[in-house]
This record gives sequence, structure tokens and C-alpha cells, in this order.
Amino acid sequence: MVAMKPENLAKLRNKQLKATKKCSEEIDISLIEYLNLMHNASEDATEPMQCFMECFYKKLNLMKDGEIQKEVIIKEKKKKLGKATATSIVEDCMADLPDNNDCAKAYKFHYCLNLALSEKSGN
Repeated sequence: MVAMKPENLAKLRNKQLKATKKCSEEIDISLIEYLNLMHNASEDATEPMQCFMECFYKKLNLMKDGEIQKEVIIKEKKKKLGKATATSIVEDCMADLPDNNDCAKAYKFHYCLNLALSEKSGN
């Protein structure tokens, strides 16, 4: 497993910050909701929180045309977890996603991924 280079980490953080800003302009959620969404996600998120996550994933090219971009996410997560573990977690999280609601799909994937990564790191 390889750690991300500082310059690449800075680029990723900047891209995430821009996506957060644009999505917060598009979706009306409070700062508290946003912080909970990113760090303490729960299964029963409000529709705006779910749609914020859809927007965020789309801006980061993690979701396109209503589909989670599995290979993009595996590529990013394998740097920290290794390819086999990253693939397993991503595939498990994609197993039961709703087909008819992109907001719910993005959110449920995010929730599952955060839960799996938290369990993996022992938190």
C-alpha cells in the first residue's frame, strides 16, 4: 500500500472543497448537517443530505449517469487499503443500492463505505 503524495493530497482536498462549495450552493443543508454527513453519517439521512452526497459524488466524478464509478473509487481506495480489500469493500457497498433514486444511491453507498472504512481502521 502506498501513501498519497502531499501534492496529490492537496489537489484532492482542493477538489473536494470546490465540490463542497458548489453543492452547498445547490443543495440547502446546514453546516451541522454537512459535518454530520461527512463524519457521522446515519442510515436515516434527510433527502437534502442524500442529494448533497449525489452532487458531491458527481462533482468528484465518483458518480456518472446515475451509476457509482466503481473503478474510480477502487483506484483511490487501493492506495490505502490494497486492491483486494478496496475491491471487496466497494463491491459489498454496491450490492443493495436503490435503482430509482440517485440521491439515495449516492448516500447509501457513502454510508456503507464510511462504515466499512471505520470498521477496517478499528474506529
